[in-house]
Amino acid sequence: GKPIIFLGPTEGDAADIIKTVGAGETFNYDDSRSISDYLKQPLNSLIQSIQNKKIKYSRKELTGKIFEILKF
Repeated sequence: GKPIIFLGPTEGDAADIIKTVGAGETFNYDDSRSISDYLKQPLNSLIQSIQNKKIKYSRKELTGKIFEILKF
């Protein structure tokens, strides 16, 4: 399922349940920096994945593979 993003007291019962079962993350109401960082993680992973795919299929990489195939 999708992770829970809990905004509230990080020491309460609800926060404990979320942490115990690994259902998401808990943040204090005023912890905007940590909330922002948490929300950016999937986007950063997607960007990294796209960059890796671009490298894998770059002209330089593909030319190297062709060279290896044709090498006698």
